Amino acid sequence: MVADKKELRAKMRAFLQELDPKMKRSWDEAIGKNLAQLLKKLKRKKGLLGVYSPLKDEVDWTIGEWHRDRSLLFPLIESQTEMSFHPASLQHLVTQVAFGFELKMPSRSLSTVPIVPEVVLVPGLSFSKTGARLGRGRGYFDRYLSRHRPLAVGVAYESQLHEDLPVDSSDWPMNFVVTEKAIYDCAKTRQ
Repeated sequence: MVADKKELRAKMRAFLQELDPKMKRSWDEAIGKNLAQLLKKLKRKKGLLGVYSPLKDEVDWTIGEWHRDRSLLFPLIESQTEMSFHPASLQHLVTQVAFGFELKMPSRSLSTVPIVPEVVLVPGLSFSKTGARLGRGRGYFDRYLSRHRPLAVGVAYESQLHEDLPVDSSDWPMNFVVTEKAIYDCAKTRQ
């Protein structure tokens, strides 16, 4: 199964790196609109929203205005296995190198007591409509979600959806997956 995960990660990274920038931006805008629609439906128009600073090959949820009136919480990598969420704005994130990536996170010196978000946007390389997720392989989001149990919303492009993802017991399922084309209620799809 691990070989399957490695193979699919490589395939999805290649796909994401080859996306046309104009197409990607259009899809990111559509995903933002679908996220706003989902949060409205869930009656979570405002409130604590866990987000991430998008890497170049991830959904850029920052495009559009849908998130402007929300309290945003960004992940801070605390150790080799743990992360926590802290209030910040995109402009106040600092670049830190972790695992070969330049990640933007809240400043350690300015971080407050960690806050558990009501909803967390979760990036990934691939998802299924039933909520399975293939991340980058470090397990940060899976551990965080299993411990704190916020509403988990996977964000991806429709082309990242695969029905038979290789998963194991440590992979935490999404409550919803949002793409440029649809909002998938994973609990309903799993039934």
